[in-house]
Amino acid sequence: MRKREASRIFWSAVAAVLWLSLATVARAATTETLRIISCAPNGTQMLYALGLGDQVIGVSEYCQFPPEAQNKPKYGNLFEPNLEAMLAARPSAVVATPTNHKVIEFFQRRSGTQVVVLESCDTIAEIHATIQALGDALGREVQARALVEADRAALAEMAAANAPGEERPRVLFVVGRDRGSLRNLYAAGSGTYIAELIEAAGGTNAAGPDDGLWPTYSREGLIGLRPGIIVEIADADTTETRQELRRAWSRLPMLPAVRDSRLELLTDRRVLIPGPYLARDAEALRGVIGRRGADSETPPSLGE
Repeated sequence: MRKREASRIFWSAVAAVLWLSLATVARAATTETLRIISCAPNGTQMLYALGLGDQVIGVSEYCQFPPEAQNKPKYGNLFEPNLEAMLAARPSAVVATPTNHKVIEFFQRRSGTQVVVLESCDTIAEIHATIQALGDALGREVQARALVEADRAALAEMAAANAPGEERPRVLFVVGRDRGSLRNLYAAGSGTYIAELIEAAGGTNAAGPDDGLWPTYSREGLIGLRPGIIVEIADADTTETRQELRRAWSRLPMLPAVRDSRLELLTDRRVLIPGPYLARDAEALRGVIGRRGADSETPPSLGE
């Protein structure tokens, strides 16, 4: 090889290395100076999981997890966002869901603020894709990929641990209902990530395959589902909470879950947020589904 040609190749390589180094520094600097406002509870969880918690300068009133997020300034809610206060905070990025119409339209009309819209998070695959897209948008591509891969592997390992051929309990996951009754009862449908978590935890979702994502059921509809386990969300597993649970479901004594005292409480509300730690949420469900006699009149230990 001629000396001139070798010299050209050498300096080209040096230039390439310098360009990559400068690009890395620029990306790091951009990430360091991010000022993010999150308008979505799942977006807030994802930002913290991606290592961007220190760059979050504000959240919505609904963002409760992780606990550190509760100390951030609050900028209203889905229906009444405090747009002027958000603008005054000079965010470099705003994270929102498609339902945050006011926030999206407000900041898209102004320059200087990146608007990151989190797409649908109904299924596990969609949640993982959203985490990756958020990481890509905010300079955390590698962290997002590692987070998704670890969560996917943990879920697969959990699902593989389920005994093959073993009969799975039919689980009805109640998202909400009127206190003291079964009116306005909503459940997790078969097309949701919660249904997938139930499968990974060793159960099968009792909701019908054609009932929609978050169906509401009448008494007759609940009888048709015949759940073997009913799971409800509560702030605390207390005697009072369990008594209310039993009173409400005593109206349907023919249900296997009621007959066999399989009315279960899950006190980790993070399961209701399609966030970055789905394997953790599946593990919480596994603990609830695996309990036996937890709804007896004198449970061995409340909050078990």
